Amino acid sequence: MCSAMVHTRTTQKLALELEINPGDRTNRNHWWKWLAYALFSMRARACSSLRTLIIPFLGELTGVDVRAFTSVLTSEHPEETLYDTPRGVKEEQDATLAPGAPIRWDFDDQVQPVLDSRPLTLYTPIYFVKTFSDDGTIEWVHAMIAGFGHCQVQRCNLDFHG
Repeated sequence: MCSAMVHTRTTQKLALELEINPGDRTNRNHWWKWLAYALFSMRARACSSLRTLIIPFLGELTGVDVRAFTSVLTSEHPEETLYDTPRGVKEEQDATLAPGAPIRWDFDDQVQPVLDSRPLTLYTPIYFVKTFSDDGTIEWVHAMIAGFGHCQVQRCNLDFHG
């Protein structure tokens, strides 16, 4: 959901009811990073029409939560920060994914693709694909796909914009 919220053009006022388990540090950090990406990252500020955010009953916000949130908020490369992937040689790029292209969507705890998972295949082009952590030569490129989150797609199936 958060990867799609970055691109929202129809929502100007959003109310979220969050229930983040205070004892689950890993998931808390994960959710605060995703909220920063979806709502306040450079990409969200450039693409989203969101103007008002309401988060009632926020509860406890710790220093660790704030650091997780601000790590993405202040990052010049928020996708890499979000997934803790290495800085790419190439800058992040916007692209369109070709119809029928395989999409790796399942990753392990080390952000490596689970190769025995079947790739997704959609039969329409996918717009708003953002590549990141790209060394410029690898066949499978890290990509943020709206509604799917972190994926890998083959470079040959991308039509880079501008």
